[in-house]
Amino acid sequence: KIPIKSKLTVRMEKDGYLIFNTETSGFHLLSKDAYEVLKKCDGKKTLNEIIVFFSKKRKEPIEELRKQFVDFFKKLEERKIIKWKR
Repeated sequence: KIPIKSKLTVRMEKDGYLIFNTETSGFHLLSKDAYEVLKKCDGKKTLNEIIVFFSKKRKEPIEELRKQFVDFFKKLEERKIIKWKR
């Protein structure tokens, strides 16, 4: 699966990033770490490639990150912050 960001407007805040989804008119506050993950959703990298990247960056085992990332991406999809490229 390849995640793609929806059309978003982003503003840096003290506590993270305020995301405005122009398609749903919804606001979401993401932590700096969550936003860093979202930025990787460029329509080119697969979910697995994103997990591997952060596994290396954080020096954490892939399997430990996989469940966290799958849950996080489900929440992003539910809020229509990402879509899946087929």
